[in-house]
Amino acid sequence: TPAVLRAARQDCRTVLESGGRVDGQTAFVQGDILYTAAEVMVDAGILPWQDWAAGMTALDDDTLTACDALWQQAADRQIAAAPAAWQDTLRALKDRVAQPFTYDWTAGHESVLAMLGNIMFLVGLLLSAAVLPLFCGEVRTRVYTVSHC
Repeated sequence: TPAVLRAARQDCRTVLESGGRVDGQTAFVQGDILYTAAEVMVDAGILPWQDWAAGMTALDDDTLTACDALWQQAADRQIAAAPAAWQDTLRALKDRVAQPFTYDWTAGHESVLAMLGNIMFLVGLLLSAAVLPLFCGEVRTRVYTVSHC
């Protein structure tokens, strides 16, 4: 919403004025919201990508709150540039986007869970490699006849 964008802009102004010494999840999330809006503003030609944070924090309220309309235009341009076979699907996806946008850092949680799954898989592989010499040693020394009886 325009109010959320204005709050994010103010938080980013605070971060820039402090030289980046503001910590915490709130500053990160607000900065990420403004980053997403900056991609729309750059695509619309309102500001250059270099030093986007300073450009976004310097925008006036009317330009900042026009982000939703600019996003609609950018999405329509990208759909029109897509192959004809994809356009209906892309329009359907665009129509499913809830307005106003809501933002949450769920992708971070999903990536952490995926990483834990990968770690468990690697631990299983390492355990298999570590235990393999035990079984090979049993076969080589013929102890397996005793242990398998």
